[in-house]
Amino acid sequence: MRDPEVFRPDGRRDICSVYYPLIGPYDSSSPAIIEYHIQLARAAKLDGFVVDWYGINSQEEKLLPALMDTAARFGFKIGICFEDKAMFGYHYSARDRREAVSNAIANLEYILARHGRHPACLKLDGAPVIVNFNWQEPDETVEDSAHGFSAAEWAEILARVRRRHAVYFIHDYHGHLKESYWDVSDNLYPWLDVNGECLEEYYAEAQRRLADGRIGFVSALVYPGFDNTGVWGWGDGPFVTPRENGAFYARSWERALESGARVVQVATWNDFGEGATIEPAVEYGFKYLEMTESYAARLKGIVSDGGRALRELRFLYFGR
Repeated sequence: MRDPEVFRPDGRRDICSVYYPLIGPYDSSSPAIIEYHIQLARAAKLDGFVVDWYGINSQEEKLLPALMDTAARFGFKIGICFEDKAMFGYHYSARDRREAVSNAIANLEYILARHGRHPACLKLDGAPVIVNFNWQEPDETVEDSAHGFSAAEWAEILARVRRRHAVYFIHDYHGHLKESYWDVSDNLYPWLDVNGECLEEYYAEAQRRLADGRIGFVSALVYPGFDNTGVWGWGDGPFVTPRENGAFYARSWERALESGARVVQVATWNDFGEGATIEPAVEYGFKYLEMTESYAARLKGIVSDGGRALRELRFLYFGR
């Protein structure tokens, strides 16, 4: 068990993470923290954040307007990661899959009506972006193991939503899922578990679809590593992908650039619980933001500033 109100012998709070934020634990709703994060991300040549979203009555939705308003001030963008498992539980209690589908339609229509016209709304090809995350293989029940919609259910959901709203829908790709979401999505992106042969299968399919005109661009995902030892995994022990002092992140970026990706998602900014962070931390400082700035510049075909803007922000916020 962890208790952030307890201070460890090294003076740090006892948080559920193998990494410790350089600014210490913080409240993500703080206006100063929101601005700090956006300014850092912009200095690293990132264009926006994609934020997890668990429903109309979720804490994520309550915090979203302030985040989007601040983002708009700096020309930054905000997209939404729609957690479809939340349409079964969390703030809902779906009695069957039909009710979960109805929940999804209502929630997506809410997102697009409430946030789709905001100047900070992330858009691709002129339409608001909705990213989806679904780890579980869908089946016919509404039990915990079945959270997540099938391809057929997503086709129905999107058809209904698009009667009233434009949306660019990007589903995640996992090597362990039998369901294929290529034909019901505008695009896919590979999630963290996809490496080696599975990642090459993803890129090969993306290239085939790009050549056939079935997608408009290749979407990639990069990450620095993964370590959820701080929360002891998902109930069956921790999972660790070593960072290799930045070498893993570099390989991830190099493969994305080789693919000719137009959109690259970095996972993640500050998921400290799962240890996949690039936000500055005590253990690695600004290393991963500096790497991000360099690779993002290559992706965009612009000149890297060598981390100068990041160093200026570091001095502004930390005095060193």
